[in-house]
Amino acid sequence: MSKLPDSTTPENLRSRAISGGLFSMASQAIRLVIQIGTMVLLSRLLSPGEYGLVAMVLPFVALIVLLQEAGVPTVTIMRQDITPEQASDLFWFNIVLSAVLGAVMAISAPFIAGFYNDQRLQPIVYAFAAMMVPAAISIQHRSLLQRSMNFRLLAGIEVVNQFTSAALSIVAAWYGMGYWALVLQPACLYLLQIPLFWSAYPWRPGRPRGFSQVSHLVRASGHFAGFNILNFFSRNIDNVLIGKVSGEVALGLYGRAYNLMLVPISQINGAVSQVATPLLSRLIQDPQRYRNAYRQILEKLLLASMPGVVVLTAAAEPITLLMMGPAWRDVAPILSALSLAALVQPLNSSTGWLFVSQGRSRDLLRWGFIGPPLQVGAIILGLPWGPVGVAVSYAAVNLLVVTPILWIRVGNSLFSVWDATVTAFPFAMGSVISGVPLYLAHEFLATLQPLEAVALALVWAYTVQLIVLVAMPGYRHVVIGIVRLALEVLRSLLRQKKQA
Repeated sequence: MSKLPDSTTPENLRSRAISGGLFSMASQAIRLVIQIGTMVLLSRLLSPGEYGLVAMVLPFVALIVLLQEAGVPTVTIMRQDITPEQASDLFWFNIVLSAVLGAVMAISAPFIAGFYNDQRLQPIVYAFAAMMVPAAISIQHRSLLQRSMNFRLLAGIEVVNQFTSAALSIVAAWYGMGYWALVLQPACLYLLQIPLFWSAYPWRPGRPRGFSQVSHLVRASGHFAGFNILNFFSRNIDNVLIGKVSGEVALGLYGRAYNLMLVPISQINGAVSQVATPLLSRLIQDPQRYRNAYRQILEKLLLASMPGVVVLTAAAEPITLLMMGPAWRDVAPILSALSLAALVQPLNSSTGWLFVSQGRSRDLLRWGFIGPPLQVGAIILGLPWGPVGVAVSYAAVNLLVVTPILWIRVGNSLFSVWDATVTAFPFAMGSVISGVPLYLAHEFLATLQPLEAVALALVWAYTVQLIVLVAMPGYRHVVIGIVRLALEVLRSLLRQKKQA
């Protein structure tokens, strides 16, 4: 039976993971700069109301996108024995499903506009509905590139695609297209990635053979899709309810705060997740290597992200002024509250690697009936106090309720709750030691220029975290490991340069 192209072997797994991590982090860093630059420019070209108008539609679009993928990318990545024929069947399954969902979205446009009592939303929904099939054409190619750990090509495609779509969106806003500039950006992303991904991976879908041959894969993907749908409601119901209750301006402020919090974290998590999921899937038969690999990756993720989240929480006002300008000052208290929830997001997001790499799709679906309803309840509880109340309630439930329950359910012999606690402890301590003084110094930070205040806060938070790790003998290996990894990456780059 033929096999899909894959240059990864057990012998080169570590080197592929290291180089993959390097390219993924570089790609995500560049994409983060692009996203931040786009946010800065568009925030000065568009109003909160224009952002809020598109934000009213985005939860419905996000739901359709989740249904569209149906968990197929996750199954493709975690399966080691997938054949070209199975990949083709999954490809056509996605195309048919996307066409149906696009039609459903188009039919729903008048009802969505009626829900908000704003007829401007109807053509926006039609535009997103037209994107569904183009978006599906590249799903399988991207998944196969990630499965084969070909992160160099993946990184290049993502950077080129995002830069081009962002540039076109900014130009559109500059020439007065208003909120349509925000619709143009994802449309460009979907269309431009088709030739890029199809050129990058040497596989073409064959004729459809019917879905009976991949029914077992579709069932597994259905569990992942089911969780994603349940998780979707907890992540998007806040936008729907705030838009309905408080209006487009309040939603525009909340949406900007949420994106400002989410963008840097999602870029870091995304880069690490691209490498971690396929790597752990290949180590599942070796529990000790699996545990060590997961802990080492998690430590690096927490070191990279948690000090930055502390800064988002304690220095929200200078960050808002720097990124968006004085007109968006009301974003700051919302950002500060939401960022408290982000303190545990890297730890909690990494549980997805455990569920996927261990093939526990049914367990993940069951968690979807526990965690997301708790988060939805928190959002409803905070709604009477506006966007700030929603943010505070959401953060409190995530910190105090969702996180401990999640780890009790995900922990097993491969990585237990105690393992997670021991791994996260020095980073939690570093966050408290750096965050409390930083929060108390907010009046001093207000006397500085926003750029100076943000730079000072970042230096303080990351320096304190490194000092905490070095001061605790059981955790010095994290810093030593980072230094060794940097040296190994540098040697690898020098070897590649000599060979070239």
